[in-house]
Amino acid sequence: MSYSTISASMDPDVKTAFSRICEELGLSPSAAINAFAKAMIRRNGFPFALELEKPSQETMKAIDEAIEEKDLVGPFSTTDELMDSLNA
Repeated sequence: MSYSTISASMDPDVKTAFSRICEELGLSPSAAINAFAKAMIRRNGFPFALELEKPSQETMKAIDEAIEEKDLVGPFSTTDELMDSLNA
């Protein structure tokens, strides 16, 4: 079977970490990239979800409240005041 070469640029730190993980798994980086390519062909796309992490509704509510300066506590003059507020 003949092979062709793909050249890819990546951050040196990414390459180092990737190579280290491949070595721990007993794979060459080339074998890992080939496994990824074959998985992509099988799935006809990425073998994992490509998505942006969205904050939960609870987190978004807290962000909105902080922007609106709503339901904020503090500042505290002493650590005892802070602890009383946390334990309330």
